[in-house]
Amino acid sequence: MPPETQRLALVVEDVDVPLLRPLSHAIAYTIPPDRTELAAGALDQQLVALGRNGLRRRRYLAPSPLPGHGAHRYVFTLLALDFAPHFERPPTKRELLDMVAGRVLALGELTGTAER
Repeated sequence: MPPETQRLALVVEDVDVPLLRPLSHAIAYTIPPDRTELAAGALDQQLVALGRNGLRRRRYLAPSPLPGHGAHRYVFTLLALDFAPHFERPPTKRELLDMVAGRVLALGELTGTAER
C-alpha cells in the first residue's frame, strides 16, 4: 500500500451477466488502509460505508450466476486513494469513479469465477 493512502475503495462486479454492462455487486469506499482482510460478512454497512450496487441497494450481492448460464467472472477491484471520499448519499459505481478520478495511488484486481 502506498504510504500516502488515506482510504481504500472496493468495487465487485459480475462482468458476464447478460446485461448491457457489468453488474456491480458491491461498492465500498471507507476501508482503512491498514486493513489487510475483509472477513465474510464485513461488507455490511457497519464496518465500511457502502454505495449502491447494480440493483440500487446498499448491500453486498453475493455471487449467484444464472443457473445453466456457465461460469461468470467476478472482478474485485481495490483502489488506494489519497483522500477519504465523502458523499451526501450512497454513490453508484459511476459516482464513486468520478469522485476518485485522478486520486488513485494504486489499483489491484482479482478475478474469480462462479457457476451454478
